Amino acid sequence: MGAPPDVSTPDGSTPVARPGSPDATPVASTVADGVPVRYLDPAASWTASEGAVPGSRLVPGVVARVRERFDETKADLVHDQEYEAVLMPIPDSPRPEDFRSVDGDDRDLLEEPPAGARHELAPSAVATKTWWTKLQRDLREHLYRSMTLEIPSNAELRLYGRVGESPEESAGGCRAAATDGADQQIAALAAKYERRITSVERHLLTAQQAADRQREARTSTRRSATSGRTGPSARRPSARCRSAWSARMSP
Repeated sequence: MGAPPDVSTPDGSTPVARPGSPDATPVASTVADGVPVRYLDPAASWTASEGAVPGSRLVPGVVARVRERFDETKADLVHDQEYEAVLMPIPDSPRPEDFRSVDGDDRDLLEEPPAGARHELAPSAVATKTWWTKLQRDLREHLYRSMTLEIPSNAELRLYGRVGESPEESAGGCRAAATDGADQQIAALAAKYERRITSVERHLLTAQQAADRQREARTSTRRSATSGRTGPSARRPSARCRSAWSARMSP
């Protein structure tokens, strides 16, 4: 997961005495220019895991410090960490998988050898820059393929935990997120149906007002018709009747 780790230049460190080749000289093997040479402090916490014991017979080894970055967009994760590993003794054809992880510290490596040190010889290829470049490249590619970082996740809630988070902490976070999600859903549904209820009430009010207006209009029409039939109507005599009447009354 993430970009290839950035591998710093391995240190050509000379650990404290460890059973190895009987050949030892007062002069250490030559390493390529630019590769720092250090000596393992007998008090370092990881000397025992490498089988090293205090003494003046020194066995060559390689210490690598790797700066790694893990990034995962889906989990919104960017995590940086350091990985330290040691390869001791140095084989003629080193493999990156032969490095062993250690919990190292800058103070574990000293700049000066112990008094009266005698050095076992390293492969002659360590004197070339090419040998170190290939070792760095092989270790970087090996770590890119093999190193992983596990974090808790919940597929249903689409949640991802933090690096180093315990299962209990992750479960608590999921419960809190589930509660918040439920509250948000309830609020969304309430808002959705509140709008619908308001719309229905508005339509009902409009319909009621229209019905009231129609009822008032029918009542007014009936009142007008009744007012026109309140008394008998007298028709005026026609002109013919008036003329005939006048004729009979003349002397």
